[in-house]
Amino acid sequence: MNDQDNEDSDCELNGDERAWADLEGGTPAYGKGYGSGFRSQLQRAIWGDNEDDLLYDAPSAKRRRETKREKLRYITKDQFYELFDAVCFANLSGRVMNVEFTLQLGNLGILGESAAFGALGIWMKRYRDWCSQRDIERVYIYVWERPPGRSLHLHMQFHIPAEYLTDFKGWARGSVQSLCKPAAYASHTQPQIELRRTARVKSQWKWFEYLIKGLSPEICLPGTGPRKTLVDQLGIRAEPQGEIAGKRVGSSRSISWQARNDAQIAGTFAPWRPDRDAPAEAFWTDVYLKMWQSRTEDPLF
Repeated sequence: MNDQDNEDSDCELNGDERAWADLEGGTPAYGKGYGSGFRSQLQRAIWGDNEDDLLYDAPSAKRRRETKREKLRYITKDQFYELFDAVCFANLSGRVMNVEFTLQLGNLGILGESAAFGALGIWMKRYRDWCSQRDIERVYIYVWERPPGRSLHLHMQFHIPAEYLTDFKGWARGSVQSLCKPAAYASHTQPQIELRRTARVKSQWKWFEYLIKGLSPEICLPGTGPRKTLVDQLGIRAEPQGEIAGKRVGSSRSISWQARNDAQIAGTFAPWRPDRDAPAEAFWTDVYLKMWQSRTEDPLF
């Protein structure tokens, strides 16, 4: 090799440099290689670990990405059971969900996920203080939604002792309104709150059905009968509720996964798991409340 060859070799771009050059220049990576065999950490950071990621503009890759994004728009099986088990566990201690709460953050002039999550954090701290002042156990579940054509909003379901329901409603309205930004819609700053002074399991599960309207249509439970999805089994009209960067669903600490797991270890709680052969009514159970009623005559609601 002569001196000219050496000079040309020294000027040649390496794999990392060619990857960056293509990325910055908008050049498709389809069919290109950025090194034989091993690809450096930088190249993997640019194009991904999978060779298929280099074909990012191929139709098959686009379909895979869209399928993945579509799944993010729904409540998953694990998220469904996070909510379902939390409500069952609340019932086991005599607490039936009796408050339905919807918060439209956009109406308060709070835009963007980061701002919305921050505002909710402020409000939840106030809620914790409100409960502490009254010596009330915090019991709730929540679901974030952002369906097509709608802004980010939050649905919650609480248990509030009957004697504090009116107090809670007034406090919640004032507390939420204090979060308003200058861009708030003056006539729509109040949260939607529905109280049920007589807490019934049937009405509890009715609102729960509404909360899980974003349930994935791909979930199928085990069973011996004909294959059917959980959506069909429950008779829910599943609709995508948008991608959520943060945690889509959750529950209060008192009925959280950790609390339920501790109860399972202690032998005081067993999750309810109907199979796909069970009718929808089997899910909307009152068995946990009856278990509590069999142990006490001092109702909490």
